[in-house]
Amino acid sequence: SFQRIEELAVEHTTLPDEADRLADRLRTAFPDVNIHRSIVSPVLGVHGGPNAIAVTVLEAK
Repeated sequence: SFQRIEELAVEHTTLPDEADRLADRLRTAFPDVNIHRSIVSPVLGVHGGPNAIAVTVLEAK
């Protein structure tokens, strides 16, 4: 678990609507945290496959 979250990112391969819904839920849970949205790069998309969603966490120091 993370002690203090500085920023979050929600990335997706082919599911922008689901990724948006997840980002909205995270904004509700973490209202003071900046949440970025992006599309996964082709290199990561090959490994994650279609319909993949990822959450990246940057922990504060």
